[in-house]
Amino acid sequence: MNRRSTDAVALCARVGSDRGTWEPVDLPDAPGSGEVLCETIELGICGTDRDILASRAPWVAPGTDRLVLGHECRARIVAVGDGVAESLVGTEVVPLVRRSLDPRVERPDLLPPGRYIERGIYRADGFGVRRWLDRPEHLLPIPVGIEAVAVFTEPQSIAEKGIHEAAAIHAGRAPERSYERVPPRVLVTGQGPIAFAAVIAALARGWPTTMVGRDSPDTSRSRLAIDLGADYHDWSRLPLPDGEFDESVEEVGFDLVLEATGSDEAMVRAAGRMRALGVLAWLGCERTPEPRSLPWSALMRDAILRNHLFVGIVNSAQRDFRAAFRNLGWFLEQGIAPERLITHRLSIDRSLSHLHGRTGQAIKSIIEFDR
Repeated sequence: MNRRSTDAVALCARVGSDRGTWEPVDLPDAPGSGEVLCETIELGICGTDRDILASRAPWVAPGTDRLVLGHECRARIVAVGDGVAESLVGTEVVPLVRRSLDPRVERPDLLPPGRYIERGIYRADGFGVRRWLDRPEHLLPIPVGIEAVAVFTEPQSIAEKGIHEAAAIHAGRAPERSYERVPPRVLVTGQGPIAFAAVIAALARGWPTTMVGRDSPDTSRSRLAIDLGADYHDWSRLPLPDGEFDESVEEVGFDLVLEATGSDEAMVRAAGRMRALGVLAWLGCERTPEPRSLPWSALMRDAILRNHLFVGIVNSAQRDFRAAFRNLGWFLEQGIAPERLITHRLSIDRSLSHLHGRTGQAIKSIIEFDR
């Protein structure tokens, strides 16, 4: 595809198909009153996009059989409508994904399905298109200096929400041991984008952090975690519970688990290493769960004896996006090259293979619309 032929195409998921396609679309010319016209600079490819495709049943807007994908986005405001400050033109932004159907709601991220839309995920087209319309209240200006990793803001915000929610829960029942007073020992499971977002979020707060994944310690992904300041181990260090109550967990275990694999087995392994008053935050899950035989009774016993709490995390609030901006700034301050996190930068015509499956040591793949 040349530049001209890619101007008016969108990355789409269709009902009944498990393959993403670039399809012709009509692009907006000008914003209406109270709107802004945005141009996508970079678009992140996400596991959620792959789950939507694998389901063959995207949550499309009423009256259509396709969903424009893309919710991780770095964009630029190129025009404004009546009532919007002209000074916004040229501003680089990250769009919020979820929008409440009731504008009075302050935390759309806490709403149940049916009471919101999500751009690129649920009942609303996303940002996988060169130009799109939005309202300025749904756009967050990118701080100067983090442009190289700004497209990672949305996944980073998910990890930030996990920490914010866990910290609030923990402080509510044990204020004398809040994370601000007693830094938690953190375990992050997995080596995908959300796992690295969790590592960044924890280390930026100065918390001791361990990542557990499939790789050996000498791979590029493992080395990134280590170079950031985390410990790294493979899954052999987290065996499935064998039914025996392990008192040594209080000495060597973890206070906060950020589970980023979406695997129930990984969750059970990690929960077995939680200390008393531990909190486990689920940052991912399978869209279509399947029954498995796992030592659930051991998880339940340990959770009771150690007063564990489990919390599910989906979407994120503005506070989480702002924390993501700050901590992506911390990431860049470590002197680590952005391409170690954003491992693949793709043109539109080379993007579909990464949409349909992750490759090798990839962490985050993005599409550059001007490439």
